[in-house]
Amino acid sequence: MLKWIDEPEEVTTTSQGLGPAPEESLITALTGFVHGTMVFTQDGWTPVERVCVGETLLTFDNGMQTVVDIQRERSGGHWTASSRPVFVPQGVLENDEELWLMPDQGVLWETPEDIAADPFVVLPAQSLARFRGMSRRLPDDFHGVTILTFKKDEIVQVQGGAWLHCPHPRPVFDFDAHGPDPYRCLSVADARAVLERSVH
Repeated sequence: MLKWIDEPEEVTTTSQGLGPAPEESLITALTGFVHGTMVFTQDGWTPVERVCVGETLLTFDNGMQTVVDIQRERSGGHWTASSRPVFVPQGVLENDEELWLMPDQGVLWETPEDIAADPFVVLPAQSLARFRGMSRRLPDDFHGVTILTFKKDEIVQVQGGAWLHCPHPRPVFDFDAHGPDPYRCLSVADARAVLERSVH
């Protein structure tokens, strides 16, 4: 599933919960929360790799919501240039601590007031590179990623302030299974256009 590793035989995957079978799901390869990322659960701030199915997490629109499925991946392989994560310095996304984001991980972003569209959109993390000190680089210490699934798409708070997108997996051949997407997810090109407007 994760494609950023040069040696796929070194990848290990675990899955638990009530989500669709992996072969029936459409899952972005370079997403997921990097282990060490703190999420807000019913017990307070918790590393994402310790979250279990059945726990509730704070979401942007729907309060505390229950995790129905978790997928975790670890690897000792090598990073490819296109798969390097995004490093977010402390405070840039209202994060209390430094944050690492997988390239395709969705980040909630407030649009400039002069854009007559949704007040919030979801940007792919890779579009944030070179913006406000964020950059793509190799992490010194990487232990894997966790993909959280809820009954529907949710936005989850991490590291004290940033908000990350958790899409609900959709069957490959039934794109209308869960109705329209509740969040407007932009392409890299469209995201960079929004970011350009944000600095003016």
